[in-house]
Amino acid sequence: MKRTISILLFFCLTVVSHGKIIRDNYQGVRPLGMGNAFIAIADDNNALWYNPAGLARIEGVHFNLIDFEMGVDSQDTLSRVWDGVMSGDFDNIVRDDSQFTRLSIRPQLLTPYFGFSVYDNVNGFFEFKDLESINAEVDVYFYNDIGAQFGVGIPFGDYFSAGISLRVFQRTAVDAFLTTQTLLDQLEITTTDFRQAVYDNIRNLAGTGWGIGATAGAMLRIPTSRGAPEVVLAAVIEDVGNTQMRTLGNATPPPNIAQSIHFGAALKYKSGRRNQFNLAVDMRHWEKLGEPISKLIHIGMEYQTPIFEARLG
Repeated sequence: MKRTISILLFFCLTVVSHGKIIRDNYQGVRPLGMGNAFIAIADDNNALWYNPAGLARIEGVHFNLIDFEMGVDSQDTLSRVWDGVMSGDFDNIVRDDSQFTRLSIRPQLLTPYFGFSVYDNVNGFFEFKDLESINAEVDVYFYNDIGAQFGVGIPFGDYFSAGISLRVFQRTAVDAFLTTQTLLDQLEITTTDFRQAVYDNIRNLAGTGWGIGATAGAMLRIPTSRGAPEVVLAAVIEDVGNTQMRTLGNATPPPNIAQSIHFGAALKYKSGRRNQFNLAVDMRHWEKLGEPISKLIHIGMEYQTPIFEARLG
């Protein structure tokens, strides 16, 4: 019931930014339902991916044998993906406008202070504009990661915790922003050849390699008076020192993954014994402050009860 409501809210309320989108790695259903503002929350199986410092506050042992998530921007995209997987019609998966899809399978084991997961994570964003004109633009960000990730979170007293996670993975990826002039300069083509050149160039840019990535996080709980909302501040460095993608066999490796810095704050208020309201704000990708602020600031809220959970972001 809880997962169903989270997925419905995600489809109804999550907005995908278009045009040179910010490149993010893993995104979970619950965080996306909160507008991806989750760094200072990180109190469930998403802690391994969003802020490993949250592992220090996990209670009990949790094992998710099947943890499957899928997101698409429309029924048409879902139909195209379904035809590709079930009928082998991969030539028509990507359409000539804007499209977003993602798929994640990640069995996990969580205990206090520790988390481990094997995973397959697919994320794709495709935006094609005016392919028949000289003003054409193509923004493509696609990757398929297969690997394993583990993390530890250590409490330092009642109010502060720190954590680190490591992932070893294979990545097949394309990350490109192309214009008509780019292809005219690089490939010496005519404008009438642009559409075909786009797809040919994307195929040529696809690379496969492996890497080891590290994420470090910290979480500070600010003491408040009894009955008052709990205040949490958090910070995360993802892909510490940049994740280097290495050659796998004779394949060309995909682009390296740049280090990113994120900050978060949360207000957590318990209403009764089992109901809770969370309000979270994240400032993601501190290193990209030149980007529009709407792409960097994430705001979300959720209300949790034993029967249902509702989220908005």
